[in-house]
Amino acid sequence: MNPDEQPIFPNRLAASHQPGAFPAVACLSYLVVGTLWIWYSDHAGAALFTNVERLTLFQTYKGALFVAVSALFLFLSLQLAYRMLDRLPVVERLLRDSRRQYLASVELSPDGVVVHCEGRILHANQRFREMLGIGEQVALQGLPLVSLVRSDEQETIETQLNRLSAVADASIPVELTIHAPGGRQVEVEHASRSVRVGNRIIIQTHLRDLGMRNQARRELERANRELEQRVEVRTREVRAANEALTSFSHSVAHDLRAPVSRVEGFARALDAAMAQNDCAKVAHYTGRIRANAQLMEQMIDGLLKLSRAERAELDVKLVETRAVVEHVVHELLPAAPAGRVLIGELPAVHAHHCTFQQVWTNLLSNALKYSTGAADPTVRVAAEDRGDELVFSVSDRGIGFDPAEAGNLFGLFQRLPGAAGFPGTGIGLTVVRRIVERHGGRVWATGRPGHGATFSFSLPKQN
Repeated sequence: MNPDEQPIFPNRLAASHQPGAFPAVACLSYLVVGTLWIWYSDHAGAALFTNVERLTLFQTYKGALFVAVSALFLFLSLQLAYRMLDRLPVVERLLRDSRRQYLASVELSPDGVVVHCEGRILHANQRFREMLGIGEQVALQGLPLVSLVRSDEQETIETQLNRLSAVADASIPVELTIHAPGGRQVEVEHASRSVRVGNRIIIQTHLRDLGMRNQARRELERANRELEQRVEVRTREVRAANEALTSFSHSVAHDLRAPVSRVEGFARALDAAMAQNDCAKVAHYTGRIRANAQLMEQMIDGLLKLSRAERAELDVKLVETRAVVEHVVHELLPAAPAGRVLIGELPAVHAHHCTFQQVWTNLLSNALKYSTGAADPTVRVAAEDRGDELVFSVSDRGIGFDPAEAGNLFGLFQRLPGAAGFPGTGIGLTVVRRIVERHGGRVWATGRPGHGATFSFSLPKQN
């Protein structure tokens, strides 16, 4: 159907605006006026003239006057009718233009627009069909509007439409869910305005699709929740870092004070030996001062390595673990000629190459160092796939340790009991732990005194 001719209003409402109503009104008016003229004029003549001749003359003049007035009335009626007929094409054109403009504004609206009367749809624009996901072949005209609304919201809409049907007014926008004939559900904002046309109320309803807005709102709420969670996690991390920094500061101050105090004591003893001119004691105390100075230097170097492990940017890439381990072994074995390293199957991992190599350097150097003098100085490197993570281990047959001490091994400046005869500062395992944790993994150790130890760490497969 041509949009200009589409019957938005019911025919019974439009019938009262047809030009056929004018002739009926004109004829009825003439009938009433003529009847009253004849009735009152006859009675007036009978009362005024008792002479028959005079009464006849009055009736003749009265009839001539009636004919003249009737002719004038007919003339004026025909003139008015001709004018109306002349203006009818203009009125029809204006009506078509007005209808076309109305339909154009409705079709161009970004909202779904539905025109309805007495609860049944008269017209729906294309945007409303797009919201429902239906084409022109699906008939909406005559369909009850509330049938498209979710059942638990129908009462609210019916109450609102009943109020608008009683008096021309506008409704407050409300959010609801409409159901398309195909089963699709659309979240919309519903607002209506009613106008009186003849003796009927026509309601125009605007429906705005809230799907994108509500989705964006839900995404924003989800992002805010995630942000709050991340802030909470970061806050805990900062708090933990502050606590660790405080503990670290106390530990560093305590452990660096020991060699400084020893240097100071040996320096006083050296002064006394020099005053006594005892060359043997002077050489002894000088050697002890030098040894403690070297220990301090090693401890400071270890702290610098730990600091670098804490601050290094982790450019994670796929690293061939076996190549890294073979390189570290090649660098370490000259310092431990009696040592022997057996390397098992090692999978590649996603890791930061430099710090990952530091982990293997620290673990293998410890294993080779504490295996010195063992009946079997063999160090074994192995790996195990445990689903979401890869577990690497370094095992030796060295001095081992008491399992009760396992929790302390990875602390700063912590050394194995019985390790006094071996060089070291107790920082290497701390560096290992921090690097592995920054990669999302964990570290642990097992062992028995005199039966060696195994140091293990895990890395997630997807890092």
